[in-house]
Amino acid sequence: VSREIPVSQRRALRAFLLTLPTLLLLAWLAAVTWHASVVIDQVRYFYLDDVQMISMRYARHLADGQGLVWNPGERVEGYSNPGWVIIMTAIHLAGAPAAKAALWVKVVAAAVAIGILIASLRLARLSGPLSLAGELTLLLALAMCADVAFWAANGFETTLLTALFVWLLARVTREALDRGAPRPSTIIAAGCLPVIRSDAHLLSLAIVIVAVGLSSDRRKVARSALLALAIPIAHLAARVAYYGDLVPNTYHLRYDQVPDVWI
Repeated sequence: VSREIPVSQRRALRAFLLTLPTLLLLAWLAAVTWHASVVIDQVRYFYLDDVQMISMRYARHLADGQGLVWNPGERVEGYSNPGWVIIMTAIHLAGAPAAKAALWVKVVAAAVAIGILIASLRLARLSGPLSLAGELTLLLALAMCADVAFWAANGFETTLLTALFVWLLARVTREALDRGAPRPSTIIAAGCLPVIRSDAHLLSLAIVIVAVGLSSDRRKVARSALLALAIPIAHLAARVAYYGDLVPNTYHLRYDQVPDVWI
């Protein structure tokens, strides 16, 4: 049936198929976002999950010129999502009022959630021919996925992490097909994942493994895989210089007293 549809009509159908799940996802996110708000003194305040509100406090202090601290003058890294904290800082610097700052974080997360749909569709198309019905099924499944909606509606960095991970998988696949190997910039970008969320180093490793596996010259790409360490090493150096520790305080809280835990 798909072969009988003209190319122009097929493109229009694909655009419509992306629009429908996107509107469904946005409606779901809007409903959850409105629920996560409260009226105080006739002003509606929006809030995030408690963990993300910790990140928001760090971001607010950074925007105010007090540094990446929980309390001014005390350098303790109590967050595990530095990349997301920087985005929150940008929202504060843009002048978002206290009552609406969390709402703008959710707006950014919602936009990134749409990016998950687009990147997933792109990756699926690279995997092989996909019917219009298959594309719609994929997009609706993602739009109705509780995890996609929950993390975005509560302002978690998980949404950005997922979108970037899927986008990198699609980029690595496309470049391997077109050029025989991913570009060095793509390998470097894989190193951004642990900066978005500190425990995402295994996802970076997965991108590198896929890049090597799909390349025509695997030895050459394996050697260039060290480029993925550039951003994490720079972040580690900044952490040691600023906080005086190799790992964030959240690591010590979660793992110091738990035996036989590997991360």
